[in-house]
Amino acid sequence: MFNREQLARIEKRQASLDAKLDRVLRALHHIIEEWEEFEDEPQDAISATIEILKGDNMFTKATFREFDTNGKQVAASGPIVFASDNAAVVIDSSQQTLDADGLSVNCPLTEVPQATAQAANVTGVDPASTNKVAAGAVDNVPAATGGGGAATSATLTLG
Repeated sequence: MFNREQLARIEKRQASLDAKLDRVLRALHHIIEEWEEFEDEPQDAISATIEILKGDNMFTKATFREFDTNGKQVAASGPIVFASDNAAVVIDSSQQTLDADGLSVNCPLTEVPQATAQAANVTGVDPASTNKVAAGAVDNVPAATGGGGAATSATLTLG
């Protein structure tokens, strides 16, 4: 058994340890709060993607998204400059809209079917972003049907 003097020393040490533990816990709590604030701060975009989405009646749109170093999607810094390397896809960048998330930038694409199927490289860049992030995707435009293209050969049978 412990005598009163020993119990008093144990209680005093326990109080000292409790105070030290309390200081450590407060410091950890402060570090966690600082980290959460840092994590919530907007980061500069370092990468981007474009997704080509096709709907009914030849409705097509390009969706541009930017990401930070943590892979978290971030808002575009300004209007996106979209381009196509093929006349089969016409882009009107003035028709850009934001998704409901407020982060993804959509731009309608007008597909102009040609005599043969075409692949168009659709690109986008955010010139206002710190890193001038850019992305690209391929839009495959089907060939025109129902007389949309020029005939390349014909056969005439007289009877």
